[in-house]
This record gives sequence, structure tokens and C-alpha cells, in this order.
Amino acid sequence: SINAKNGEAMRRIDKLMRAFLTADLNRPPQTPYLSGVDLQRMQGFYQPDAPRQEILRWLDLITGTIRVTSDGDRLLITPMFGTRSIWRSLSVDLLRKENGIAPTLAFVRSQDDEALLQGPGVGTLKRVPAAVAWSRLLLIGSSTALVFSALVFALIWLPRKLFTQAHLPGISQRVWPALASAALLIGFGLLQAGQASAPQLLGNLTLYSLGFYVFTWLFAATTVIAGYNLLRSVRQRHNGNRFVWWHSCAVSTACLILLAYLGYYGLKGLQTWSY
Repeated sequence: SINAKNGEAMRRIDKLMRAFLTADLNRPPQTPYLSGVDLQRMQGFYQPDAPRQEILRWLDLITGTIRVTSDGDRLLITPMFGTRSIWRSLSVDLLRKENGIAPTLAFVRSQDDEALLQGPGVGTLKRVPAAVAWSRLLLIGSSTALVFSALVFALIWLPRKLFTQAHLPGISQRVWPALASAALLIGFGLLQAGQASAPQLLGNLTLYSLGFYVFTWLFAATTVIAGYNLLRSVRQRHNGNRFVWWHSCAVSTACLILLAYLGYYGLKGLQTWSY
């Protein structure tokens, strides 16, 4: 019995209980694998197609996408983030882990003839073109890095502006992308902090849930203003610091990409207390 949100404690309890319940059992023999199965037809990139929580689909697509390759009689599954696993065929479409006993992965076709991988450890994964998997990872990854760079950059120019007499051109070009980046990170910081006790802190109208709602709207507003401000200053972009202007353009574009991505999956202005 546990009444705390503690994944590590749950895993330790589960491990102890399983060890106790199976202490007097003999390990069943490993099912022999079947050689000569055409594993190349399973190769490709697969993304989650039936997330446990629909609200987290946007995150599952980034962290849950895998790459499947074959090496002789072995199927290799490499997640975008994590350790590669090795699988062996027990039949044409059923596989077990190399050190496993029973089949826990199946290659199936949907009614629309889509290639799927299904199993208790992976859920349901749908094959997608490599361009889709890589472009999503690169776009979201590089956009997130640019958002952080705007805040790091602000730690340099903002104190200089406030506490020195240094002449800093293009202040408005720096401010709005930095504000958009700050709003995004604060919003998701509140969301992450609320995960400590999600039913109470996010399932009700609290500082965490309301903060996420407000700051995602602020992120949207400041992103639009940043883009408009940069478009308005295109002709004067070389009158100041070229690096500042191009960096601000990159950050504003990154914010627009993240705004479109999060907005598409319903995160912008999400009211978690009434979801």
C-alpha cells in the first residue's frame, strides 16, 4: 500500500512482491526462437499511436518514437531516448526479448493496412516515414534549444542595460523573444511542479493550474508580438547588431513552431482543472 506519488518506491515494492510470490517457482524454459523469418519487413520508424493519456500525446511522439532495424535473426529496437533492446522471432509475427521467455511483441496490420507493433512494454506503435520522425525531433529539439538560448542571452544583455551605460542596439528585438521564452518555461515549470500531486494541484483551480493556463496564453501573445516586431524592423536590421537581429529571428521562429505544435495538441490555454 502506498499513498504517495513515488515511482521509485512503487518499483521497489513491485520487485519485492514479485520476488516473494515467485520464490518457490522454477523458471520456465526459454522458448526457442525461429530462424529465417523476414525481419526486414518490420524495419522503420514507429511512433506511439494510442497513448495512455491523450493529453500527453505531444510528449509521447517525441520521447516514444523508436527505430526498428534487423540484423540477421535479431530485431533491434532503438528508442530516441534510451537503451536499445534485442528481440527474437517465435513465429512470423510474434517476438520475445533476447533474454525473455514468452512473446511480448507482435507485428500486425491495421484495417487500413498500417504496420503496427504492439506489446505490453511498448503499447501500440505505428510505422511512419523516417522524414516525419527526424523532422519532428530536430524541429522541436532545436526550437527548445533556441528558447533556452534566449534566456541565457538575456542574462548577459539585461544586466548590462540595467546597470551600465553600455549602448545596446535592438533592445525591442531582444526583449519580446526573451519574454516569450520565459513565459513558455515558467508555464511548463508550473505544470511540472504540479505533477508532485497532480489530482490536487492540477485537477483543481490552483496556482499551478491557473499559472499554466495564463502563461501559455502569455507565451502565445508575446510570440505574436515578437514576430510582428521583427517583421516591422526588417529594413533596419543592419543598423544595429546583426547577430542580435538574426538570433531574435531564430528564437521567434522557434517560438512559433512550439506554439503551433503545442496548440495543435491542445496545450495552449489548457484548463487542467476542467479537462
